[in-house]
Formats: sequence, C-alpha cells, structure tokens
Amino acid sequence: TDPLTGGPAAEAILWGKDGSLTDLGTLGGNESVASEVNNRGQVAGVALNTIPDPYTGFFLIPGATQARAFRWTKSKGIQDLGTLGGTDSVALFINERGQINGWSFTNTTPNSVPTLCGANIPTMDPFLWENGTMTDLGTLGGTCGQSNGLNNRGQVAGVSNLAGDQKCHPFLWSRIGGIRDLGTLGGDSGLATYLNDAGEVVGVADLPGAQGCDGPEPHHAFFWKNGVMTDLGTIDGDPCSIARGINSRGQVVGAATDCSHQLNAFLWEQGGTMVDLNTLIPSTPGVVLNHGLYINDSGDIASLGILSNGEIHSFVLTPCDENHPGVEGCDYSMVDAAD
Repeated sequence: TDPLTGGPAAEAILWGKDGSLTDLGTLGGNESVASEVNNRGQVAGVALNTIPDPYTGFFLIPGATQARAFRWTKSKGIQDLGTLGGTDSVALFINERGQINGWSFTNTTPNSVPTLCGANIPTMDPFLWENGTMTDLGTLGGTCGQSNGLNNRGQVAGVSNLAGDQKCHPFLWSRIGGIRDLGTLGGDSGLATYLNDAGEVVGVADLPGAQGCDGPEPHHAFFWKNGVMTDLGTIDGDPCSIARGINSRGQVVGAATDCSHQLNAFLWEQGGTMVDLNTLIPSTPGVVLNHGLYINDSGDIASLGILSNGEIHSFVLTPCDENHPGVEGCDYSMVDAAD
C-alpha cells in the first residue's frame, strides 16, 4: 500500500524471454509504471520521486509526489529525464534509436481555461528526449499538447489545442519543419493516434458541424499522407469511426462507433473501403470484434472483442496469406486464386 494515498503501490517491471521479472524501481517515491520497451531492452515510463505534488494524476500514475519521465537500461538502471520547466513529466514511447517521447509541464502556473489536458493545470507540451537532452516540441498555439506515437525516424504524432484552447487539431512533428497542423475533415477538432516509419498518420477528425475537442459529435477515421487527409468513412449503420493503428504497408485498423462506444473493428487498405473485421474471420457465435488496436507489418492484428456474456477479451487475428503458411484452419483458396 502507498502510505501517502492509501491505494495500491505498483512498480514497473521488465519481463524477459527467460521468464524473469526485473523490478525497475522508482525515483525514490512509492510507485512507477513502464510504458514501452524497445528491442535493445531499454524501457521508458514514469516514476514518482519524494517531492509533494498535486498533479501526479495527470501523468498516468496515482500518487502524492512528483511524477517524472524515466529511462531504464540494464547498465545504468532508472534515470530521471527531467522536465521542460515544470514539476512533472511522463515518457510514453521509445524507438529503436533510443529516442523517447512523452509530455511535460513547461511551468508551474495553472491555466484558468480548461484544455484537453484538464482544468487548472500548467501548460503541457510534448517532448523528444535524446542523448540527455529534452526538446520541447511546442504546440499549435494552445496550452496543451499530447503525443500519441513516435516512429523510428524520430517523428511524433499527437494532438494540440489551438490558440484560445477551444479547438484541438492533430499534428505531426519532424526535426526538419517542426510541428505541423494536419487539419480536420471539416469540423473543429481531431487527433492523431498513431504513425508509421514513413510518416503516414492515422487518427480521428470532426466532420462539418462538429464543435469542440470532445463529445459525441460526428467524426471519422482518417489517413494522412504528404499533406492530404483521407476520410476512411465508416461501416454501414455506424455514424462514426476512429483509426488506431497503421503498419508500413499502409494498412489501418480501428473501430466504427456510435460516436461514443466502439461497435465493430475495421480494416482499411489504400485504394479500398473500410471492411468490418467480423466479416473476415470464421463465424464465431457469441463474439463481436469491436476495436482494432494494432497491426504489424505482417498483417497480424491485435483486437478487442465482446463475448455474449459481456466480458471483454483480447484477440489476435492471423491472415491466411503467403506470410503465414500452414496456419491451422486457414482457407488459402482465395490467396491462390488471387495469385
């Protein structure tokens, strides 16, 4: 138990292929959380120190002391990455080059206007950490910016308030060119949820008539490439959609929704239309795939699904194609016919 909050005290761990569990520790406080690990075994996350702080809950971890972005390596252990000038930060992503991306307060003065980051909190900007230096990526004019993806080229995708903090747009940040507003599908707001190593971005954006940074307004999944935002549409009968993942082949997964709740997981490929993933799997009574979360370069899809009793389970979808030969239950006749 965390004696400062009365709640559970959890610490970040690294699981090894040999089945080992390594406790990554904290920065002196009572809790830590690991966010991501790369193929070099480097870990990014957030940990508490011992300095009292009221803002910990805004950085993905409960507690009563400052939250700080960390990097963990086997040789150096846990390392405090610092902040952009405020009291707290969080590391969310780490790529194969060891670059780390997250968010940080830039000062200690709470903003009076509520933003997508929350109410009565200091200005928050996304950052890129590399070789001991934390770079402020800035915003699109507002006092809140959050990142949702980092690729191996060091590009960052996310969402930022515009000036006045009443609207928010998706952005793409690159070292050459800085932060770029990706626009919307005609409405006020949107956000980027992921990007691939080619700098192609997916997310969700408002349609004409929608207003504000949140709420049930009509919005569609988008695919952005080279300055052009493509509306991916939705599945028949579902008014809204959101894209969650994209691979190097430009395949996109996400969910069609009722504008509030995920209903049907989808797959979209360039040149095609959105396809309900439930129509691409063997008939499984009592299971509805409702959210496509991630797709790798081989086409394997991580998805959530709802069972008939209401339980939510995780699923992996394996394509019956030339990249997955000999999978039990696969019908390869369509692949053979296409060839």
